[in-house]
Order: sequence, then structure tokens, then C-alpha cells
Amino acid sequence: MMPSENLAYVTASTVREIASYGGDTAPFVTAAVHKRLLKRELRS
Repeated sequence: MMPSENLAYVTASTVREIASYGGDTAPFVTAAVHKRLLKRELRS
């Protein structure tokens, strides 16, 4: 059985991969982490 979507987890490496392809990471991380990922994206 799969957990409900709001109880599932996503690994940090998956979030970094989503960010590296320009995907929206907001649903998977806190606001502070999302802001940092956006900053990192602008540097590259």
C-alpha cells in the first residue's frame, strides 16, 4: 500500500535533481529551502 501523498517523503537528492531541471520544488520542501534552491539556480 502506498502512503497518502501528504505523508510520502522525497529524498534530498530527488529534490536537487528536480531543481537542476528547473522544476518546482515548493511542494516538497520548506519555504526557506525553496528560497535557497532558487538562489542556487540563479547562480548557475
